[in-house]
Amino acid sequence: MTLLNELRKPYNLVTFTLTVFSIALSFFFYYKAEKQKKLSFNITEPTSLIFDSKKSVSTITIYEKDSIPIQQNIYLLTGTIWNTGDYPILKSDLRKPLSMSLKNSNRILDYKINRQKDEEIAGFSLQKINNREINVNWKYFDPNYGFKFQIIYIGENDPGFELRGKILDIKEFEKINITKETDPYSKYLSIIIMILAIVSGIFTFIKDYQKHPADLTLRVLGFLLLIIPTIGLTYIIFKYFVNNNLPEF
Repeated sequence: MTLLNELRKPYNLVTFTLTVFSIALSFFFYYKAEKQKKLSFNITEPTSLIFDSKKSVSTITIYEKDSIPIQQNIYLLTGTIWNTGDYPILKSDLRKPLSMSLKNSNRILDYKINRQKDEEIAGFSLQKINNREINVNWKYFDPNYGFKFQIIYIGENDPGFELRGKILDIKEFEKINITKETDPYSKYLSIIIMILAIVSGIFTFIKDYQKHPADLTLRVLGFLLLIIPTIGLTYIIFKYFVNNNLPEF
């Protein structure tokens, strides 16, 4: 019996169609994962209250540099900015300066870079341009390069943090939310799903082949039908639930 005759059977035709669809799906994930330019950031939420003006005792007063007493709450904001893409971000790529804005704050009191990757090479630095905005500068912004920062400001719990600017080939900056409860387990979940699918596919392939040795081609197609979507599912799990850990600087 020829392959063409086998494909004319409804069950085999459906199986073959789904297999072709699965292969097309694998190509989709491949091109989706193509190299691109990306810039991501993470903000530790909620911010930390370091001075509560309503609960402070009368003997404690905090002054600004110009000796003006502060009578509002003071918060600490921490975060990370890093290159999550596959290409360096050059200074010549800037169409608008890259800056961090605290649009809901009263004013910024202090700021600094806590850590950065390869400080001598990257040379990240911050420059305050007004009471609510800080410019970001660098020498080299290579893939996986970035820095951790902190900003002390006067205002409310939510400072309205925004990463502003315009960079060539980057439509928008990606905010990455870290879910500490799921990150350690999603990695193992994706691996377990892959192993179970492969083992299950092999046993199913062997069992069906023993019953119908003449249908080797169709058995192979059925095996691919099981494996390829599983690879796609594993990619999704790893992409969106595992590969969102903060970089180690």
